[in-house]
Amino acid sequence: MKSMLQFIKTCVSQNKKIALSGIFILTLVPTLYLRFRQAIVFDILFGYDGQCHLQYIIDLYKKRSLPSPLLLLEGYQPPLYYFFSSLIMHFTTDFGEPAHITLKLLSVSTGLLLFACACKTYRYMHSLFGNSRLPLAYGVIFMAYLPVHLYISPMVTNELLSSFLISVALFFTVRCIERNDYSLRSGAVLGCILGLSLLTKYTGLIMATCVAVALCVLILTTRKHRKTIAGFAVVCFAVTILISGWWYVRNAVKYGDPLITSAGLTEFNHIYEKMPPGNRLLSDFITFDRRVFHNPMLAQRDDRRLFNPVYRNILTGTLATIWIENHNLYLRISDKTGYAVAGCLLTIGLISTLYMIAGFLLFIRKSWAVRNFSSLPVIILPPLSLAAYIFFNIQHPYFCHIKAIFLLHLFIPAILGYCYASHWVIKRNVIAVVLHHAVLAAQILLVILLYGLYSRY
Repeated sequence: MKSMLQFIKTCVSQNKKIALSGIFILTLVPTLYLRFRQAIVFDILFGYDGQCHLQYIIDLYKKRSLPSPLLLLEGYQPPLYYFFSSLIMHFTTDFGEPAHITLKLLSVSTGLLLFACACKTYRYMHSLFGNSRLPLAYGVIFMAYLPVHLYISPMVTNELLSSFLISVALFFTVRCIERNDYSLRSGAVLGCILGLSLLTKYTGLIMATCVAVALCVLILTTRKHRKTIAGFAVVCFAVTILISGWWYVRNAVKYGDPLITSAGLTEFNHIYEKMPPGNRLLSDFITFDRRVFHNPMLAQRDDRRLFNPVYRNILTGTLATIWIENHNLYLRISDKTGYAVAGCLLTIGLISTLYMIAGFLLFIRKSWAVRNFSSLPVIILPPLSLAAYIFFNIQHPYFCHIKAIFLLHLFIPAILGYCYASHWVIKRNVIAVVLHHAVLAAQILLVILLYGLYSRY
């Protein structure tokens, strides 16, 4: 009799797991459809500086040389993404629709690989989540319906490759710390990843700094592996410099600045001087403009002279661009219903963002409580990234730099923050669990409505 009851319980448990897996997969189908559909229909020139990114690729393919940052707006960008893209041009043998679709599919696929990095990282930290996979499922669904990751997917840009390489570096650093694997071979592998990241976008410098800080903390707090970690660090950064150093030396010698940008060049002053706001006040960093809930778009009727003043504010603009594609490149909102849906999504987005941040703070507290050193790089990366983001916006105060896509490399910390918030809430009372599911369901529904019905294509 007992064996029969045990058999029934096992069958029920297995059926429940199958049912939950089915629900999880079905939940992801709409967002996958939106991504791959846009890879087919999205105009390749409608990405952020899409024409300039595409011209960089074409120059590499046709001229077999790097474009001058003095002549092309995106010409200052490190070349790795554009090199891979020019290979696609080579194999498709033209610059027509097949090549364009392939480039967009490459972006979509790279974006989806971020989820693999997050899942692998979670695996090394599952003890912090009660050894349960359920929080990861919530985190994956949340990020799959995070609009900034959705609307950037079909665009030709180096952001996704940069975010992917940074996420791989973050995962590999976590793995090395968790396994106490400070071999010279692992240091060389991490150095290769960091080097490739630095050859994709300057954002790789933030990840390199994150690794350096994490290793310094370990050296100062760990007696047993101090010399081994030091050797690991030396090999890691030697390989990093060997792979990517030439690019920054070239910039310093040729242009007088290893981190040359178009915003710092007089050749492009005529573009940036026309961009409001053109200055930064203290209030832009410490206040929040609630008017964004009524109109989250950057400008009306694609006319930059009708600039939305809420985008003077860093907090407001960054939050808005997590949830709303505000340049009318992906979205095309022109009626009251569309603005109402966008406002509702932004409201739910504010709740979800605060929920994720709270979860990340709880994650830090838990990691500190159990002395989980493997989470150290995950904890260090966000403050470094936010500091760099704020500094860049002070240095170059234009609306084009207030974009959440510049923080997309925080994919793993964001998903882990949401995972831990979910883990904490589902252990509470029924009301908390119901609210958790209600907010997530509202996010899914509103993203499907806005990015499905109000897509430009």
